[in-house]
Amino acid sequence: MTVKAASELLVQVREDELKPSILKGYRYQEFQKIYGSIQQRWLVVESQARRESDLKKLAKNIDRERLECEKQLRHFKRLTFACIPDAKKAAQKLFKKFKYHQLQEIEFESPDLSA
Repeated sequence: MTVKAASELLVQVREDELKPSILKGYRYQEFQKIYGSIQQRWLVVESQARRESDLKKLAKNIDRERLECEKQLRHFKRLTFACIPDAKKAAQKLFKKFKYHQLQEIEFESPDLSA
């Protein structure tokens, strides 16, 4: 995956185009490429076991980030800002650092100055 052309190829491969391998749990697709002025045969191989492992890891990372989001939001709710634009900017900055979660909607309350 350190070769840019290989990374680009993976994005182009459609899952329904992968052929079953004689090895159980594997699928592949073969490509003819010219790389470095040399004709080459490239194989894209998918392992069902690796896919399941990657999906478990992704779910774990999403859950871990969700917990961190909730923690950050609890802290954020206790903050006071000079104005609503400052609060919006701070909220957007907070959510920029999260990979799997985004800010959908936010409500702001003005402090009750009559008390």
